[in-house]
Parts: sequence; structure tokens; C-alpha cells
Amino acid sequence: IEGLPALSRLSASLRADAAAWRLMELRAGLAGGELQAALTVTREPGPRLALEGQASGLLLSGPLLGLPLDLSAGTLSGGARLRAEGATPAAWRASLAGEASLALRDAVLTGFDAPAAAAALGLAEPEALRAGLAAALAGGATPLARGEARLDLDAGLLRLAEARLLAEGGLALG
Repeated sequence: IEGLPALSRLSASLRADAAAWRLMELRAGLAGGELQAALTVTREPGPRLALEGQASGLLLSGPLLGLPLDLSAGTLSGGARLRAEGATPAAWRASLAGEASLALRDAVLTGFDAPAAAAALGLAEPEALRAGLAAALAGGATPLARGEARLDLDAGLLRLAEARLLAEGGLALG
């Protein structure tokens, strides 16, 4: 798929019977790291999907999402356990549930200048404070030593359950 990193060393085991289709022991190299996953599709009592996967050591070499506030470098690891029901992609989206976790290290957050924001918060004059915070949110970059996030999904809705960021210089958010 254009714009996504290529998979390498792809291997998997496929098993199918009357009750289920299972893609097991999926392993691949991805963005300098490793990906492992398993997918099960069962037929009864209705179509159900279950996906469990882990990724480790994925290297970010450019903007992750292409958003004004984005991760542009670092090493990403994580895991997910997801499930959905139904026979169509719309039903899967509406019933998607599960949990995921992400860990980040040695990263760069672009679009936000944390040291400038911290300096602005120390300003006593309201207009200078506003201007300083606006400038910090208008660009720049913040080196991150590490970050962690836990996500919950229920009925197709994603909720950030917990997040922590530790920037260089001791700035901690979370």
C-alpha cells in the first residue's frame, strides 16, 4: 500500500475448518522492527473476528499521521487485542472492542515546542502568556525520552485510557 512501510520476512500459518478460519503465527519485519499477530474468524453463532498482535522496535522515520501535531521520529512498540462481530465492514466498525497499548522512546513530537510552552506559563502578563502559548503550539519540536499510552475500544469508539510523556529536560505530562 502506497505510503506504508513494506513488510519483509512474512510468514504465517493458515488453518480453516467448518467453524473457523485462523491466521496464526503471523510474523513479519516492519519498519526495522518485528510484527506478530493472529486473526481468527468464527462463523457461529454469527461472524466474529478476533485479532491479537504485538509490534516491537518499529522505527519512525517521518511524520506518523501527517497531522500538525505528530510524531516524526522514534521507536514504537505496542500490542492490541481486538474483537468485532458482523458480516460487513460497517458492522465490524460499529462493534469493535478491545484494548491496545503503545510505548515510545527516543522520539520527536513536531508541532509543539514544550520548552517554549513551559517558559510562557511562567509569564505574569496575560497577553504575553497567550502569545507565548500560541507560539509554542504553532510549531517547533519537542524531544521525548519516552511515552506510554493505553487505549480502550468499545462499540467502535476509541478512548484514551491513560497516557504519559517524558520529554528531555524532565518535562512530564500524564
